[in-house]
Amino acid sequence: MGSRVELISRIIGAIVLAIAFGLLGTQLATMLDFPPLWPMLGLGAVGGVLGLLFTPALTIRPVNAIRHSMSSMPLERLLALIFGVFIGLIAAALFSIPLAQLPTPFKQILPLLSAIVFCYLGAVLTMGRCRIIREAASTWRPFSNRRAGR
Repeated sequence: MGSRVELISRIIGAIVLAIAFGLLGTQLATMLDFPPLWPMLGLGAVGGVLGLLFTPALTIRPVNAIRHSMSSMPLERLLALIFGVFIGLIAAALFSIPLAQLPTPFKQILPLLSAIVFCYLGAVLTMGRCRIIREAASTWRPFSNRRAGR
């Protein structure tokens, strides 16, 4: 199963990089006043070979490593990670409103950058304080029956 997925990712990566490098070759040829056929074919072939070689290392293998590390992670830490990312996304959403009002180069970059930073910080902080969060959650009873006489 793994070799089939790697083969498919290699083929898709080769096609995508061949097209991207072919377009790059066409743009370079028009900038340098060359006929665009040979640079497009040459760079397209280079892109196809690079796609065949490096696509699984950039896509399939990191995903498999993340999946393996998450499957071996205890449920408590995994829930803390998800909670931290969620809190980080809320903080990033609050920060993105004023960041979107900045001048042109910053208003496109900083909201995304703040989302990445806040998600990372939320995950790291909640993973580090997992035990404290567990103790606080175990004492919190939202539907406890607190009426007198019962």
